[in-house]
Amino acid sequence: MKLRLLAACLVLAVWSLPTLHAAQERDRPREGSLKLGDPAPDFTLKSPDGKTTFTLSALRGQKPVVLVFASYT
Repeated sequence: MKLRLLAACLVLAVWSLPTLHAAQERDRPREGSLKLGDPAPDFTLKSPDGKTTFTLSALRGQKPVVLVFASYT
């Protein structure tokens, strides 16, 4: 019985290693060249209905733009 339990734990541990490694890679911040205080790179996004596009540089000098990035998965 103890041997079966030990074998099951070993299989579970080996099976979990790739998942744990992927989570560590995902949670690590990406390295880039932006520094605190640098202006955001320009980009263009479509509106949810797909009829309009918005470019960040077109909004420069107007009201502040707040960008929120999240994952709900």
